[in-house]
Amino acid sequence: MLFKEGEAPSGCHLVRSGTVGLTITAGKAPLIIDSVGPGGLVGISALLGKEYGLTATALTRVSATFVTSRELRRWFRRHPQLRSLILTALSENVRHLMQRSAALKSRWKTPPA
Repeated sequence: MLFKEGEAPSGCHLVRSGTVGLTITAGKAPLIIDSVGPGGLVGISALLGKEYGLTATALTRVSATFVTSRELRRWFRRHPQLRSLILTALSENVRHLMQRSAALKSRWKTPPA
């Protein structure tokens, strides 16, 4: 497990290889809402100072580079263009998760036959 839903963030992980599953707690069982592969960034909430909103678990053998929140802030000061890249990635993540969340909600609203 890279991090758990509700934990205070200490940084984020850049996935170098493998697949990381992102889950939320849905009742007693975790619900996989997305997965991230090589080149993906998980734990971006570390930039916002908010608790992790999901749990990140390796679904396959994963190699990831951990970057502390402090290091991220230092990189942003030294390389302002990184801010733009991260904001773009963050907005894409939010858009994707909102679409996925809406699809899951509509599926749960449908009464069983």
